[in-house]
Amino acid sequence: MIYQSILSSEGWDAGWSLIMELAAKGELMSSGGGSFIGELAAGQRGAALSIDFFAKSARMGGEPVGFRYAASTLLSPAYVAQLARAPHPQAAQQFIEFVLSDAGQTLLLAPDVARLPVRPSAYPQDAEFNPFAAGVSVPAFDLSEAESRLGLLAAVFDSHVGERQPQLKQTLAHIDAMLPTAQGEALTRLQQARDLLLSPALDAAAAEALVAEIKAGTLDVADLPRAQWSAQLAQREQEIARLLE
Repeated sequence: MIYQSILSSEGWDAGWSLIMELAAKGELMSSGGGSFIGELAAGQRGAALSIDFFAKSARMGGEPVGFRYAASTLLSPAYVAQLARAPHPQAAQQFIEFVLSDAGQTLLLAPDVARLPVRPSAYPQDAEFNPFAAGVSVPAFDLSEAESRLGLLAAVFDSHVGERQPQLKQTLAHIDAMLPTAQGEALTRLQQARDLLLSPALDAAAAEALVAEIKAGTLDVADLPRAQWSAQLAQREQEIARLLE
């Protein structure tokens, strides 16, 4: 969802360019969850992409970390439900009503909980972040399509970043080292090489077509054309090498 936030905000091409540039100038996390918070607190890393409550809870626990929401960020909902055969349905319903009330929603803002209420009225005027406030950008995102869209995103990330990050890092560093002093045709070639390096193997229309197939059940995520993407990226690497000669 963090990467989907970037794509929703920046668009497909510019979003992937930013994601791949971040990967080329940083490191991939070795594990999920909030385990990387310890690396930040110890000064082993300077910054990381994170779900808000991982960083906020660590800060509440005394860890020397801060957190900022991106200028445009998606919100991933948490759920509350009553079981179909709940032995005490009345108590379950009362609990749900409390969770969704102003009083219950306000509890979510407690520093040791660090969640965002779904009721605009639960936010105080001095709230650290209020997604309902004027000027705050929360892109529209169809949660009914989330599984299909995020499945494609994960596959594209693996083929474009996960499987080629060292080479991505080395090539971008090489290009960026030469750009400041380049002129004329050399500058044009370097910019072309950089654009090729940071662009995805499939365009937005092709991505949407694949999402539609996954959603319709005619294509499984496991059958996405990863080999085709890899072949296109390999051809692109040859073109980049030619531009850099």
